[in-house]
Amino acid sequence: MDRSLENTIRLLLDSGKDAYDILEIDRNASNEVIRSAYRKKALKFHPDKNNGIDVNDRFKFVSLANIVLSNDIIRKEYDIEVEKRKISTENTNPSVHKFKSDLRNRESRYKAEQQEQYVLRQQAVNLSDRFDDYLKHTSTYPSINHEKNRDRACKIVSVKWKNKVVFDENLLSKLMGVFGPVENVTTNPGNKVEDNYHYAKVEFKSSVGASLAATHDYSVTTDHWNHLNLRKVSSLLRSATLLEAYDNQLENENPSELSYLDYISYSILARA
Repeated sequence: MDRSLENTIRLLLDSGKDAYDILEIDRNASNEVIRSAYRKKALKFHPDKNNGIDVNDRFKFVSLANIVLSNDIIRKEYDIEVEKRKISTENTNPSVHKFKSDLRNRESRYKAEQQEQYVLRQQAVNLSDRFDDYLKHTSTYPSINHEKNRDRACKIVSVKWKNKVVFDENLLSKLMGVFGPVENVTTNPGNKVEDNYHYAKVEFKSSVGASLAATHDYSVTTDHWNHLNLRKVSSLLRSATLLEAYDNQLENENPSELSYLDYISYSILARA
């Protein structure tokens, strides 16, 4: 490339101005668009037609932008140099480097969480298949009493709600009762506020109720509580979390030791 053209590109780059911005065109603009934009800018900033203070500089850069972009070869070289300088700036700028590092970390955490959820779901699916296979080879189903003794899935959830109101055991029992019969409710002593929220332990009679409560989306107001006239109050609920981790429940489970309720509970959790 001619040295004068190289100097033109370097002068434009070192100025901190962008040829496309100067002509106010897109980076994929056609030659016709470039010519039209140059004519408009040249007429606007030509010293003979404009007496502005900085008109000479502005006209000079309009001319430089036109020289660079009107020639396909020079334009390609210019685009390559712009990209190089952009990458170099990003690598040396601490704030940009930190932003990119934080973004990579968030992506890594997200991928790890997705992988963990995938593993848990696969465990639940495998457990479900093993249970189905177990039932196919079992001539009689477990009795009701036997099933009750073998109900292994977690039945207790930690309920969290906004501190705008104090829920007593009776109200919590009604609110959580839409997911299944409640055995017991234990609130914090004096319903003390922790981190701007109240908490309570709710024990369901069945693990199915606990699983339904734990997988409900409390950020969305639903009709679950309409028949109790508690729809507005229910909007203060924020979450219900199983006290025994889902992955701990699934580890080393034996299909022959699962009840129907266990099977349903794990199915709910796996499809949440």
